[in-house]
Amino acid sequence: ATPVKIAPQPPKPPQPSAECTSLNLTVGANRSITAQTTVATQGEVQLTSINYDFDDGTTQLVNSLSPVSHTFAADGDYLVKATVTFNIAGQNVTSLCQAPISFVPPPTPPKPP
Repeated sequence: ATPVKIAPQPPKPPQPSAECTSLNLTVGANRSITAQTTVATQGEVQLTSINYDFDDGTTQLVNSLSPVSHTFAADGDYLVKATVTFNIAGQNVTSLCQAPISFVPPPTPPKPP
């Protein structure tokens, strides 16, 4: 009997995927921050938009990974969220990153007796 040769199958391309991997907040002066989102993508993926929600009633919609700046009006605890929308094979896919930030008022010096 003659052995039948089976041609090896070409490897399948990886499934396209995308996710938000981190949201980094850099604190500046006077309750200002710079928010930078990091994403991981594989295959044919396009970044559509990033919608930042600063948890103070303010949102900012951008369409790139460039850092965005924001200044909070008051001290407090905030949970900054970045909802990243990708286009994968014509479908919109979203991924969420979030990071907490706190602004504490400076301590009041004790009154002299």
